[in-house]
Amino acid sequence: MAQVKVTVVDDRPVCDPEQLDVSGNNVNIKWKMDTAGWSITDITGLPADVFEDPGKDGKGYKVKDKGGVGEWNYTVVLAPDGEGASISVDPSIRNLPDL
Repeated sequence: MAQVKVTVVDDRPVCDPEQLDVSGNNVNIKWKMDTAGWSITDITGLPADVFEDPGKDGKGYKVKDKGGVGEWNYTVVLAPDGEGASISVDPSIRNLPDL
């Protein structure tokens, strides 16, 4: 499994790593919300032919990376628990060739 830690610093979202490198096929990727008072509401921009079964996982998000060499930019959308405007950040996933 690969994991991306998502935080909010000074009302700005941050993904760590900003570029996730993935090797292999059928790798589960999980985005974990690591700032109290915020939730991941959506992840958009990942092509369905490479990434499948997207969905919420508590305050986080998950998807299965079927593999295939390439790099994809995507958007993580966050919302505060309760009222307030959503914010977003645009990191990337890079699928590496199998060695």
